[in-house]
Amino acid sequence: MITSQEYKNIYSAIIKMRTEIAPIARTRTASMPKYSYRYATLDSVIELLNVVLPKYNLGWVQAIGTAEGRQTLTTRIIHESGEWIEDTLALPQVRGDSGKNENQELGASITYFKRYALSAMFGIATDDDTDGVAEVRERKQQVKAAARAAQQQPEQSNEDRIADCAGAQIHTPTPAQPVQAVEMLKSTGDVAIDNALKEIVVKEHRGRAVFSPKTIEWLNDIISKKTPQEALASAYTAANKRINDINKDLGN
Repeated sequence: MITSQEYKNIYSAIIKMRTEIAPIARTRTASMPKYSYRYATLDSVIELLNVVLPKYNLGWVQAIGTAEGRQTLTTRIIHESGEWIEDTLALPQVRGDSGKNENQELGASITYFKRYALSAMFGIATDDDTDGVAEVRERKQQVKAAARAAQQQPEQSNEDRIADCAGAQIHTPTPAQPVQAVEMLKSTGDVAIDNALKEIVVKEHRGRAVFSPKTIEWLNDIISKKTPQEALASAYTAANKRINDINKDLGN
């Protein structure tokens, strides 16, 4: 994920916007060999965003491009200030073995990844939680085991830290008090970023704290090792994940 040189306005707007994202109806069913799951359509995701985003002076664009001989999908979130956040996905190559012609297969792939990218960027849960499926549960256990092994290494990736810490308190309803949360937070040395971080760590969603004391400890570690901009980006990503997890836990 990359951002514009300035970013404090867009981060603040997204964090506020996320508290207004309502559960989205999953009206379609995908059938897999061993299980099926429901999901929300791209149209329903766009409909939700078109209602919520203008209230916070936000918008988005998606564009197809190419990189290293592969087609890509870039999703950019934009703020009226001119600030932006974007990420790019490499689309899978069309194999032509699905019974559809290549154009149909490519179109279906683009639609899927447009929905996937928008949902990820804005923290919207669009698919059923398939943790109850044995195959998926086993895969998740393998991922957790790999994450624990990674913790033994001297340099743990920032993504693993977010996954471990942001979701650690998902079943704990008692939030840190706002004053305590702010007092626990280290300074980055940048006043604007410090203020943005304080907004994040005291945020509540559906009666639960977005950041637990343990997550603030993790953020302080990030602050001591990363640049202020990287610390704010990590906090924003962790907050989005936590809000998404709260929605799932409370029956999104």
